[in-house]
Amino acid sequence: MQITTIPRVAVKSALDALRIPLSTIERLSGQAENQAWPPALMFEEFQATAKQFAGSVLRDQTLVDEGRTQIAKVGELRRSLELELKAEAKRETADAKLSAQREAAERERESVERETREREAEIARMKREAEANVKAEAKRAAETVAKVDEARQERVAATDRAARLANADAESKALTTQKKAVASIDKVGALADAVETKKAQRKSN
Repeated sequence: MQITTIPRVAVKSALDALRIPLSTIERLSGQAENQAWPPALMFEEFQATAKQFAGSVLRDQTLVDEGRTQIAKVGELRRSLELELKAEAKRETADAKLSAQREAAERERESVERETREREAEIARMKREAEANVKAEAKRAAETVAKVDEARQERVAATDRAARLANADAESKALTTQKKAVASIDKVGALADAVETKKAQRKSN
């Protein structure tokens, strides 16, 4: 090992030692494979900066280059994370919008169904009322016809009674007249008989 590499190895070893607690947390939390995990990014950025600083102090260009490479990697990871977060935010917004649209559509559907039920109930009610009105009107018409027929029958009966009474009165008057005529004839006959009797008596005298 060259003398110039010793400080570089020491710096890397020190930085690796500092990362041990974070690596333990990564394994326990299931983030070991997630390079974009925010704590890991922060430490890698610190590690890159430390390498650049140590490389500048130690005049070790390799450390400086490694630090720059790590900084570029961290930048890419951060941009990737930002894009992923934006995409996730867009997905959440789209999901929320879709959910709101579905809820609005469901409310609209329920409203339409409710209005349809109410309209059908109103139509059924109006139909029942119309049928009841028709039945009532038919009943009233039948009652009116019955009353008219009853009145007609009463008028016919009254006319018939009046006609019978008139006939009876005419017959009674005719009978009275006939009786008077018979009485007159009888009286005339009696007078004629009396005259004949007197004539006979005068002849006999």
